[in-house]
Amino acid sequence: MAAFNGEESIFQTLSYVADQDYGGKINVKGIDNNSSDRTYEQLIKAQTELPLDINFFKELFKLKRGWK
Repeated sequence: MAAFNGEESIFQTLSYVADQDYGGKINVKGIDNNSSDRTYEQLIKAQTELPLDINFFKELFKLKRGWK
């Protein structure tokens, strides 16, 4: 999942993902592509409040290095 200046919608979007009728664990991987708003803070909030395995990078260059 890619995010850029998604402060207003990213938490709600991830909430919809969490609300899916799926019996397994849902993993979300993505990147905050240098947003100038509070997108990353909303992702941190989602990590703590939603029943999802969320892993996000804050900057695009980290994605080029891999998910390490």
